[in-house]
Amino acid sequence: RPDGGQGLLDIWVAHRTSPNGPSGPPVNLGAPVNSDADDFCPTPVRGGGLFFVSRRANAESCGQGDIYFTRLNPVHGWATPVHLGCAPNGPNSELDEQGPSYVEAGGRAFLYFSRSAATVPGDIFVAEQLGGGGFGPAAPVAELNSPGNDIQPNVRKDGLEVVFSSNHAYPGALGGQDVYTSTRSSIDAPWSVPVNLGPSVNTAA
Repeated sequence: RPDGGQGLLDIWVAHRTSPNGPSGPPVNLGAPVNSDADDFCPTPVRGGGLFFVSRRANAESCGQGDIYFTRLNPVHGWATPVHLGCAPNGPNSELDEQGPSYVEAGGRAFLYFSRSAATVPGDIFVAEQLGGGGFGPAAPVAELNSPGNDIQPNVRKDGLEVVFSSNHAYPGALGGQDVYTSTRSSIDAPWSVPVNLGPSVNTAA
């Protein structure tokens, strides 16, 4: 949006007075969340926190798009975004991280996301939150990854269901990127074989 934007892709917010009320006009979050680079994939969490992806180029950048975290203070506004660290110690890599999905379950906290590049099909990864609040290294989620482009996971708040996008030729695939779901019996159990959500959601596009 050229009106009020900081640069390329920016993150915006719209408020409403009730869960069933209409949303108000979008407002740009401004600096320090938005920059003159691409800032996207916002994932709000309880307590005013926000995970997002940015392609800003600075000394801590790992490569293309990296995951950051910031928090809104009602008095002082948005805090300076914290970079989650580069592999092998942190979840960010030289590829494009996308779709962060934060879940607290079983007394633990996890960050799911995908990695991809123009010439590298996407895979889904997970990093566990450490005692100090940061995140450790990311591991691929083998049951959800395929030779295709598996991206942008969204995990249910109990950690037992995930919805994501893939163009792999799973049974029921309709074409292009389709939306799939997978479940598990506990946060330590393996994910089930992904199931296509079918023609009420997916199309040939």
